[in-house]
Amino acid sequence: MVGLRHGIDEHQERHRPASLRFSNHEDLWREIDRIAAADRAGRLRRTGNWTAGQTFGHLAAWTNFPYDGYPPGFGRRGLSG
Repeated sequence: MVGLRHGIDEHQERHRPASLRFSNHEDLWREIDRIAAADRAGRLRRTGNWTAGQTFGHLAAWTNFPYDGYPPGFGRRGLSG
């Protein structure tokens, strides 16, 4: 099969998100600044539907929910129907 190597989709393998680990907040902010600068310079390649800004906004919202409150409809088992 074209694109498959031992049952692994080579397209998915090439576009797998990087695993990120940070030792401290400064390292995290440095990476955020690097991503934002690449986005502004047009060097960031999206592999999904969201822009860098949308992704950062999503992460910021979920980081703040425990402090500011969860969205309406958010139940004990996640978002309810």
